[in-house]
Amino acid sequence: MGYGFRIPSDRRVEVKVSANPKPVNVMLMTESQWAKYNEAHGSLFGGQYEYKQALSKKSVLQMGESDVLPAGSYRIVVERPQEALIFKKETAATISIIGY
Repeated sequence: MGYGFRIPSDRRVEVKVSANPKPVNVMLMTESQWAKYNEAHGSLFGGQYEYKQALSKKSVLQMGESDVLPAGSYRIVVERPQEALIFKKETAATISIIGY
C-alpha cells in the first residue's frame, strides 16, 4: 500500500509504524520514485527505485524514525516482505506521519 502526503516547506518528519502479527517493509519515497517502484513491481525483470533511508526500514514490527525532508510530495509504502503464497497471514499496520 502507498499513501501520499505533501510537505509545504522543509520540515522534520516523524514516521511511526506498528505491525502485527507479521513484520512489514516501510519505505518513504518521492512521488517520482513511487512511479518507479510501481513500474518495478509490475515487471518480471524488476527495476530500480530509491527511498529515503533514514525514514525506511525492512522487516519491522515497530518503527519510530525522524528526519528533515524538503518541501514536496511523498509516499509512504508499507508492504509485507516476500513470503510463500500458500502461507499468507493477515497483517495489520498502523502508520503515523507527523511534520513539525
